[in-house]
Order: sequence, then structure tokens, then C-alpha cells
Amino acid sequence: MDLQATEHMQGRSAALGEVLTNLILNAMDAMPQGGTLSIATRSERGREVRVTVTDSGTGMPETVRQRIFEPFYSTKGEGGSGLGLSMAYSIVRRHGGEIEVDSEPGRGTTFTLIFPVSREMAGTEAPEGAPRERRLVRVLLVDDNGQVLSTLSEMMRAAGHTVTGTQSAPAALRDYQPGRFDVVITNIGMAEMNGWEFAERLRARDARVPLLFITGWGLREEDHARLAGLGVRRCLFKPVRPDELDAVIQDVVAPR
Repeated sequence: MDLQATEHMQGRSAALGEVLTNLILNAMDAMPQGGTLSIATRSERGREVRVTVTDSGTGMPETVRQRIFEPFYSTKGEGGSGLGLSMAYSIVRRHGGEIEVDSEPGRGTTFTLIFPVSREMAGTEAPEGAPRERRLVRVLLVDDNGQVLSTLSEMMRAAGHTVTGTQSAPAALRDYQPGRFDVVITNIGMAEMNGWEFAERLRARDARVPLLFITGWGLREEDHARLAGLGVRRCLFKPVRPDELDAVIQDVVAPR
């Protein structure tokens, strides 16, 4: 460990922890006979924060290096999904950063994460103002994973909201009536009907209800324009903290 960065960056600890965990596990796979794993941080005042993860493992040829961030590309056969580095790339990009890789066969690999320095001054406080009134709302939650559906529902109910949860997007559409819900939250990756299709069909029936996406995967660059076109107010990334979820709900239902 060689941690020398003194500047701060803005980020979600859970998401960035997922990136580092993925890079560390990849480094371990690349050193089947053992080796050295090095993690270092550096910063340039007012400009950037760099995090490097280096292994002394097998390395990779240029043909592999150029493709490692592609979804579903894997060199691990059945042992890999090919999504880990693609997700890492998406998370870093969502934070306004860059991810670079330097590797040669037999000489190890270095991943470098580059993030912009936070523009907020540490220790400053926002000016005081009248606190915004907190609202309790009616939420329609759609997620085909029963465990996730139950967890998110309990989070929102504990915050005082009324939640109608369903594992079926088609069923949610059949029962939907404009004015019945204050917020609609849907997962993106669902088997029967994905979140994009659900959002398109929902908007055909209700153009105004605040709509949120939630996903465990990253977004592609072109997805942002699609989100705006569908009027998706925010996209949350799993795992979501209860306070984060409630804060986003309060934001989208606040008077504008």
C-alpha cells in the first residue's frame, strides 16, 4: 500500500468499492503461483486523484488488453461472466473518471483510475434556509427479484411511504392507473419485460408521474439520452442505502 493522495473526490463508496474489489480479484487470478499486489494513490492539487492497482502476474497481450472492457468478453472460460471489468468501466465513467490499463505478457498489469478533484471545499456548510417539508408518498415498485423487491419495499415502508410491489412488469402495467401513485420505481434488467420497455409503455399511459430506474449494472454513454427521452428523473445503482433512496424520492416529488 502506498497511499499519498491528499485531494478529495466525490463518489459513492459502495460503487467504488465494487470497482476496487473487482480489480483485486482479477489481480489474484492473474497470479496463480503468488506474487505482489500493489495499491497506490496520488493526487495533483486542484486537478485529479489517481488510484493504481498493480499485480506482478501473467499480464496480457495487446489483443486482449484492447477488449477487456467489452461486456461479456472474458478470458476465464466458464469461470468468468465477462461483466466485471465492463461494470468497473461504467462505474468509473459515471463518476466522471477514466480507467486505463497497462500490461505485457509475463510482466504484470496496472490499472489506473483517474478521477476529477472535488470542487466542494471541505468544511464549508451550506447556507441555512427553511427546511423542505418531507412528503410521504405512494410508490409503485417493480423488480422481478423477490428478495430485492422485499428489501427495497421495507426500506421505503420504514421511511413512512406506502409501497405496492410487484415482480411482474406486465402486471404492473395492466393494473396501473394515472393518479394512483406518486412515484414509480423499476429495475432495468428483468426477464419478462425489461425496465426500458416498461418505461416506454408506462409513458404512453402517464407522461407525468415521476419515474426512477434502479439497476445493479452500469449505463452506457448512449443510455443517458434515452433516460432523458423517457423522462426518467434519476437512475439509482445497487446497493442503495435507505437514506439515499428516501432523499431521491423527496427530490423528485418536491414542488418545482
